Amino acid sequence: MFNIGPAELLVILLLALIIFGPGKLPEVGRALGRTINEFRRASQEIETASRPSPPAKASQPAAPEPPANQGESGQTSPGQDVAQVPTPPAGGSPDGGERAKDGSPGESGGHAA
Repeated sequence: MFNIGPAELLVILLLALIIFGPGKLPEVGRALGRTINEFRRASQEIETASRPSPPAKASQPAAPEPPANQGESGQTSPGQDVAQVPTPPAGGSPDGGERAKDGSPGESGGHAA
């Protein structure tokens, strides 16, 4: 793109030294480097965003793991209790209150009038 050789680069650096001075030149160089890095990062992000993503490979679902209290054969070992899920109390309501057949609270679960 640019055909800059060592002689041209030396002339540019000499002009920058004369214009900015020896005290300000490191700050200018740092700012220029940060700007170039930021530009590269932004251009890479745009490139990756514009590329179509590769299609996902169809993976096989993992086999379900046996519960912790079962051996490799899948049967419960003697002396081990099988955990049971608690059942809701009789009465139809999970909170234990009685409900009428229409879904409204019964006598014990209603508001006092």
